[in-house]
Amino acid sequence: MKVGSLTLSNLKRVPDLERRAVEGSIYEGEERVITFRASTFQFLIDTVKAVAGGKATRTIFYLVGLAIARRAFESYKDELASDNLEQVMDGVLSLRGWGRLVSLRKTEASSGVAYECTFQDCIMCSKRTAHEPICDIIRGIFVGWLESFVGNKSASSVETECKAMGRESCVFKINFPE
Repeated sequence: MKVGSLTLSNLKRVPDLERRAVEGSIYEGEERVITFRASTFQFLIDTVKAVAGGKATRTIFYLVGLAIARRAFESYKDELASDNLEQVMDGVLSLRGWGRLVSLRKTEASSGVAYECTFQDCIMCSKRTAHEPICDIIRGIFVGWLESFVGNKSASSVETECKAMGRESCVFKINFPE
């Protein structure tokens, strides 16, 4: 759905969910959607990890995040500008229940440009503890949004802090070459 004159408050004005009990479906406007609990989503990721292993699971969900972000970016690209990127990303993520982007900082790096994304209330970390960062799908979402916006592939991305590890927020650093 296109949103004219995009602001955070406008992002919240999406069609209400319509439950069509006879056909067993839910629609948001003309789009069919599904819903499930955060714990179910986390169980899905844990199940994939048990079957495929940690490294494969991290890669799979990072790629899923990239795909989600690229699709979302296409929906909002005409409304984006450098001065509202953080607001749009936060609006879309919070509207969909992923969490909140509380800070997006762009800095000069030795080999190009770096973005640091600080994220709170991450769906991946909700009621979880971990010994290593676990938010690969969120990392993929940030990389996908930023690659689409910048028009260039990132050189690297890493989750430097994770709420599941006892940190205040999840923090992601994404580097782009010059």
